[in-house]
Amino acid sequence: MKTFKTRMINVTIGVTLLIVILINLLPMFHMFVLSIKPAKLIFEYPVGFSFKPTLEAYRRLFTFGEYYKFFINSFLVATGATVLSLTIGSLAAFAFVFFPFRGKGALLFASLFTRMYPPVSTIIPIFFIMRYMRLLDTPQALLIVYTGFNIPLALLIMKTFFADIPSAIQESALLDGCSPLGLFVRVVLPLSWPGLIASALLVFVFSWNEFIFALVLTSFRAKTAPVAIMAFIETEAMVRWNTVAALGLVTVLPAVLFTVLLHKFLVRGLTVGAVKG
Repeated sequence: MKTFKTRMINVTIGVTLLIVILINLLPMFHMFVLSIKPAKLIFEYPVGFSFKPTLEAYRRLFTFGEYYKFFINSFLVATGATVLSLTIGSLAAFAFVFFPFRGKGALLFASLFTRMYPPVSTIIPIFFIMRYMRLLDTPQALLIVYTGFNIPLALLIMKTFFADIPSAIQESALLDGCSPLGLFVRVVLPLSWPGLIASALLVFVFSWNEFIFALVLTSFRAKTAPVAIMAFIETEAMVRWNTVAALGLVTVLPAVLFTVLLHKFLVRGLTVGAVKG
C-alpha cells in the first residue's frame, strides 16, 4: 500500500513539474517561432506554423542595429559584478565564520539588510549619487550598484558553506603554520567551490537580467541588453516584432544556458545546511 501511495505521489509531483516546465517554456517557444517568422505572417489569425523560416530578424539585429555592443556591456558588467561580489562576500563570510568579534550578529544583520527591501526604492538617491560622481551612462555605475546589491547574497551563501567546514580542519591548518589568508585561499575556498559556483550563477543571472537601474543610470553608451529591447520598440516607427523577439531570445539565452549547465551547483548552494545531523 505504501509503495502504491509513494508511486502516486511521485507521479503527481512529476506531472506537476512537467506542467510548470511547459508553462515556463511556452513563451520562449513562441518567441523563437516569432523570431523566424516572416514579418507579413506575424499577425495572422489563427496562428499558423506552416511557413518558411527566415533568419532575417537575426541578420538585421546584428548587422544594422549594432546591438552586439549592448550584449558586450551586459557581459562586462555582469562578469565584473560577479567577481567583485564573490570576492568581497567570501572574505566577509570567512570573517563572520572563523573570527570571533563583538557585535557580529548586528553587523551580519546590517550586511544582509540590503536584501530585505526592494532595490528600486533607492533608485532616486543612487541616481543623484552617480550624477554627482559623473558616472551616469558608464559601466562603472552599474558595476557599483550591482556589486552592492549582490554582496549580501554571496555573503549569505558562502557563510553557510564555510560554517559546514569542520573546525578540526581549520585548527590543523593553523597549527601547521597557515596564516588566516592562507587558510582562506588554500583550505576554505577549495572545500567550498560548489558554493562559489552557485553564488556566481545567481549573481551573474541577477546582474544580466537587471532592468530598472540599467534603464535609469544609462542612456546609450553603457546601455545593456534588457534595456535595448525597450529602446528598440520605442525608436522604430513600425515595430518589427520578429526582430524584437530575436533580440529577446538572444538576451535570455546566455542566462538560460549558464543556469542549465550549472544547475547542480545552484541546487547545492540553495539547500546546503538544510539538513543537520
